[in-house]
Amino acid sequence: APAGSTPPPRRAPCGRGRLRRVRERTRRDVVGRRRAARGGAARHDQDRARERRAAVRARRSRRVLRARPGAL
Repeated sequence: APAGSTPPPRRAPCGRGRLRRVRERTRRDVVGRRRAARGGAARHDQDRARERRAAVRARRSRRVLRARPGAL
């Protein structure tokens, strides 16, 4: 439409527009659904996350010990 003219009337969302809107809302929980669909792999992911947290904690305590020469 040429500049300055009124925008076209809003129609009910149909076709691609509605699909895109639905996808935007559900994109975040698609990941969770995919992980649930893999069944046993989800527990493996949890184990990896727990190991990563433990590694971070160990690294933090090591840094604290190294910071004070009087300790150790």
